[in-house]
Amino acid sequence: MNEAKDLARYAAIFAADAGTDALYYDERYTDEMAELCISVAEEAIRRREAAREAGEDFYACEFVEVAADALNQCHAATLEQLFEAGQMASDSLAGKDRDDD
Repeated sequence: MNEAKDLARYAAIFAADAGTDALYYDERYTDEMAELCISVAEEAIRRREAAREAGEDFYACEFVEVAADALNQCHAATLEQLFEAGQMASDSLAGKDRDDD
């Protein structure tokens, strides 16, 4: 897949999994919601590429799905909290111990 398709795919997965209530929480506007989805997708791609270059496993789809679930669980979660949740899930699938960092 090319990066543009991956970006669209991951943003769509994030939006679908997070749900409308989480995405539009606290009167978040459509532009802000779209930027949030794109930010998560871009971060998934960035981390995937960094892991690939380091010869490590990274599960971008899992990252996005768990980040969406984190937002769904806490609509006010920060972007960093979403990234942390996604990274922990990817690391778990990769069998990576968080103490390995």
